[in-house]
Amino acid sequence: MKPESTATPLESPEREQSAETGRTVLDVRDVRSGYGRVPVLHGVSFRLAEGEALGIVGHNGMGKTTLLKTLMGLLPATGGHITLDGTEVTREPAHARSRRGLAYVPQGRGILPGLSALDNLRLAWTGDSNESEQEAVERCVALFPRLAPLLDRRGGTLSGGEQQMLALARALVPNPWIVLLDEPSEGVQPSIVHEIGKILSRLKAEAKLAIVIVEQNLDLVLDVATRIAVLERGRIERQFGPEELGAGSALVDALGLGSVRMTRGSQAPAHPLPSQRATPHEPALRQPPSVVSSVRPLPSAAPAQPPAPPASSTKVTAGAAAPRAGVSMTNVKRPSLEQMKHIVTSLHMSMSDREIGEYLDVMEATFQAYDRLQQLPDHLPPVRYPRTPGYRPGASENPLNAWAVKSEV
Repeated sequence: MKPESTATPLESPEREQSAETGRTVLDVRDVRSGYGRVPVLHGVSFRLAEGEALGIVGHNGMGKTTLLKTLMGLLPATGGHITLDGTEVTREPAHARSRRGLAYVPQGRGILPGLSALDNLRLAWTGDSNESEQEAVERCVALFPRLAPLLDRRGGTLSGGEQQMLALARALVPNPWIVLLDEPSEGVQPSIVHEIGKILSRLKAEAKLAIVIVEQNLDLVLDVATRIAVLERGRIERQFGPEELGAGSALVDALGLGSVRMTRGSQAPAHPLPSQRATPHEPALRQPPSVVSSVRPLPSAAPAQPPAPPASSTKVTAGAAAPRAGVSMTNVKRPSLEQMKHIVTSLHMSMSDREIGEYLDVMEATFQAYDRLQQLPDHLPPVRYPRTPGYRPGASENPLNAWAVKSEV
């Protein structure tokens, strides 16, 4: 159980004292878990001290949510040890871990849409708390002032950002020591994401709250986390300490393209945007350096592209091979006069050949714009996790004859 105290999360002297000694409140050693016979975690280990925040990032399907559910006790650990504040809880149920000071905010928030925001908060209060129900609710609403005028509204009528704040406030009602957050920025507008980041940073610094945050939004992770762990295939493959968090580029490189998203680039870019005027040696379609995209940015000094050939040379044969990555694609195929006549007839219109020709002349500028885009090299990122060809499992692996083919994607 947590030490008895009447202090609020932002005033607890016991937390400040334990933070000075660097006491470990969560110790995870070689934890393994999964779903039935399907293993997902293959030995995860880390420690978390009071006032420290660990950001866990990685591709989808690497086991991030499974890890949080296992820490909370919603999934049984098949191996390893989980220790909360010096007490082994590996076999304890979720409600017992909650009473020891562990809170969980699931992906999708998990609020009750038919109840009011106030009732959602009241449900999280426990009778063994040193605060009254009203005191606990008032403390959490003070942390999230946006909720104050919304307490009478049903949870399902709140916006995504308001629901996320409600879920965070509900998790803080029992005054936990550790909070597990699963994708708190999902479906939330950037301004509220930034506000949530500031609140979490304040709780970490002033209340000495320990945080484990699973997140794809790199801005929020860098705002909150004091350390970042990259989870790959059920294992922590790399960790970044405080001295490495200043530059997100190393983290982006470790994750690969398309792994993280950033929301702050649309609000206040860290660098001036490049000129939007195209030159003969630089395409106009460039991205600001503060935005992480799933498409590799174009080189800053691309070779000049040849002008689009005349319309008569742009036809493509049906058996032409598909272009390879990094190779300029062919031009857009123009419709013939006979094809245009067929379209005109199908629309029950009447146009002469001269009028159709004039229309094709008007369309040519658009076609040339498409030609320019098609001529740009198609830079595809390397495949980091290739798909396996698959196999048919035998009787020993498939006792219920439920599997046709097993493959890893």
